[in-house]
Amino acid sequence: MTQRSVLAAALVLALAPSAAGAERGSPLRLFAAVNWIAPLDDSPGRLDGDVASLEASSSSGWEAGLEWRFNPRFGLEASIARAELDIDFGADRLGTVDFDPIYLAFNVHVWEGEAVDWWVAPTLMLLDWGEGDFERGVELGETSDEFLGMTVGVDVHWADEWAFSAALRYFDAQIRFGGGGEAAVDPLVLRAGVSWRP
Repeated sequence: MTQRSVLAAALVLALAPSAAGAERGSPLRLFAAVNWIAPLDDSPGRLDGDVASLEASSSSGWEAGLEWRFNPRFGLEASIARAELDIDFGADRLGTVDFDPIYLAFNVHVWEGEAVDWWVAPTLMLLDWGEGDFERGVELGETSDEFLGMTVGVDVHWADEWAFSAALRYFDAQIRFGGGGEAAVDPLVLRAGVSWRP
């Protein structure tokens, strides 16, 4: 099979309507969920002559958003989320910071059956660190930043309009402090909730 034939077959598959998706009808999907944020990295830090790791601790929060399917295979998703992370310096709690992202994703629905809908998505995180409350004279530097990551998600339908919804995201992200210091966060974000297609 030639490269042109492979590309043509892939294009037909991508643009072909999904029978299950067509039956559900509405291109709009609304969702609400609980999030679990698990930072996967840390950075060395120095405060008042002390050297230790700077790291964010795991936390939970919420997320709400919508997806618009402009094609049975493709959709644009936007959501807002909120959580609060503890920042630790070694074994000591240094303070807390708000974790308030807006997520923008291009969803590619790779497989949709009668009960299960799988998708993957390149995802842009517009992150607002909100207000930080730190000890030992530490202050936030830049409070807004953008990070590119990846999402994999699934909806498991129990009715035509309703589904259990879950997604897993990863971003290579950092928190920046005043004076030019920063700490790697690299959050893995697990989302679990419900979705509704009106």
